[in-house]
Amino acid sequence: MATALASETPEREVEDEATCPICLDYFSDPVTVDCGHSSCKTCVTTYCDNWEEGNHGPLCCPICREKIEKVNFRPNWDLAGLVEHVKQLGLKPGKEEKENLCERHKEKLSQFCEEDGEFICVECDKSPVHKTHTVILIKEKEELLEIKLNEERQSQKHQVETVRKKIMSEFEELEKILQEQKQPLLARLEELTKDIVKRENENVTKLLKEISFLSNLIKELKEKCRQPASEFLQVRQIIHPQFPARKHS
Repeated sequence: MATALASETPEREVEDEATCPICLDYFSDPVTVDCGHSSCKTCVTTYCDNWEEGNHGPLCCPICREKIEKVNFRPNWDLAGLVEHVKQLGLKPGKEEKENLCERHKEKLSQFCEEDGEFICVECDKSPVHKTHTVILIKEKEELLEIKLNEERQSQKHQVETVRKKIMSEFEELEKILQEQKQPLLARLEELTKDIVKRENENVTKLLKEISFLSNLIKELKEKCRQPASEFLQVRQIIHPQFPARKHS
């Protein structure tokens, strides 16, 4: 019997070290608080949130009641490694043998006091200290947390949908305004295009007239070049009418 107990003790010790004192299951993402105790990050965070919501004063460790600070939570990598090792060995946490017990009554901590933000046993619940407090079963608390989480998810989903509808509505309104302004702008653009074409045509016509005038002038000059010198001097009157040709005696 002694030999059997001795062979089982190390295994139980390892299992105890790998078990969270709050959820009584293997540690998941274990963290260590100021006093040195460790627990699952989710477990201790939930405990702290409930404690703060109940306005119970300075935050205390759920195990030893020492003051702790949420900002001081430190990941316990060694403990996380131990848990993985225990899982690989195929060991399972014996919850019935390792239930967290009330230090005073040595009973299972199966309930949670909302006012004090702590886990208590059935004997604690009967005491005058918790007589007027709101006490719920841990299992019920987990269900309430799950319900609350689902409600928050639904609320967030509703908010996202509301924002999406608002954005779509604003875009539709903007598109409507742009469509209303589209036709007047297109009409104005067409008028400007016609005006530009008209001006270009006028400029082309003017340029053609000037080219025609210069062509005639060049033709006339060529014809003058073929005439006698006396008549050629009359070209000055054509080119520079301000300088009359001089008479020759």
